[in-house]
Amino acid sequence: MSSAYAALPAAHPGPTVNDYTAAQSERAEAAAQRAGFENLEITMVQDGNFWFDGRKQGQTYSVTVTKDGQVYSSSL
Repeated sequence: MSSAYAALPAAHPGPTVNDYTAAQSERAEAAAQRAGFENLEITMVQDGNFWFDGRKQGQTYSVTVTKDGQVYSSSL
């Protein structure tokens, strides 16, 4: 039995809701940076929404950037 995605590397399961492009990542990171966050690390992506760990004014936050560019945060 052969999978339609057999040619893709094992680390890439194929097109899923968690896939994202470099352009989407750059837009999400830019939105978080405009909101004052730095040292951003992606922790999760789903359906165009990005979750980052980031820092602002010396504090660490969990930052959510929605696919329409809204930025929400909570302290860790």
